[in-house]
Amino acid sequence: MISFFPVQKFEYKNQVYYKDRGYMFNKEVNENTHYFMDKLLTDYKKPEQQATIPMMILSATIINDQRYLFFSPQSISYLIKPYVQNTKGYLKDLSTDAVEYNHFFKNKGAANLNFVDALRTNATYPYIMPAVYLPTQPAVKAMDAGIRENSGLAVSTRFYSVFKDWIDSCTSGVVFISIRVDNKLREFDNKEKESMVNSFLSPLGSILNNFILLQDYNSDVSLAYLENSSKTDISVLNFNYDQTKKRKKASMSWHLTALEKQDIQDAFKQENNQQMLQKLKVMLK
Repeated sequence: MISFFPVQKFEYKNQVYYKDRGYMFNKEVNENTHYFMDKLLTDYKKPEQQATIPMMILSATIINDQRYLFFSPQSISYLIKPYVQNTKGYLKDLSTDAVEYNHFFKNKGAANLNFVDALRTNATYPYIMPAVYLPTQPAVKAMDAGIRENSGLAVSTRFYSVFKDWIDSCTSGVVFISIRVDNKLREFDNKEKESMVNSFLSPLGSILNNFILLQDYNSDVSLAYLENSSKTDISVLNFNYDQTKKRKKASMSWHLTALEKQDIQDAFKQENNQQMLQKLKVMLK
């Protein structure tokens, strides 16, 4: 059993760490996946370069200044700021809003990062998981990627922008696949008359409740700009856990019951998800 104030320690790559909830998360993931992903992040470098496996970029949010923290076995310095072709004038001063882990921590043991640790940093949900502290002074505090951007489309569209010319010349189109827990298209929240206290707190509450919705709006703007500037077709396929509002809310537990696991499988059979699947098959032919 691991407490919120761990005292047990373990050693990894000649470094000593506490056995906290993050340690247990890694342990459970490795056991449930039969240690299939228990590899160094750098072990995926050659397979990605040889296209044996897809290239994957993991991200987290640096709490100190809200920058992205990017994990990849490849060099991806071209993603650390918004990319602009034929940069002129003030566009040269665009903020560097991301940190490339392998480059920044090259002399701090970045090559020893386990892939599952990168996954956990990406999924470090506030309060559920302990924040990840990186070896800097002052310490960089990293947490869930969704704090900055939950769908991943912001990173995907940035990657697309860098390679847009090659994509236009060498492909027939691009497909963005989004796997969501909720339906992107939501109804207007029609509330009854609020009390004075609720009315006072409602601006903050509305921002928090619509946090993901605001991110969806920003993602759609980015996609629209890409579509306008691209010669190739861009498609977005949304697979949703809940389309009808009749399903139970997705469980946040790490220990899903047999019924909850079956419910997730059944969600894939929903009409919209099957339509998205058929569209994807046609696009990949």
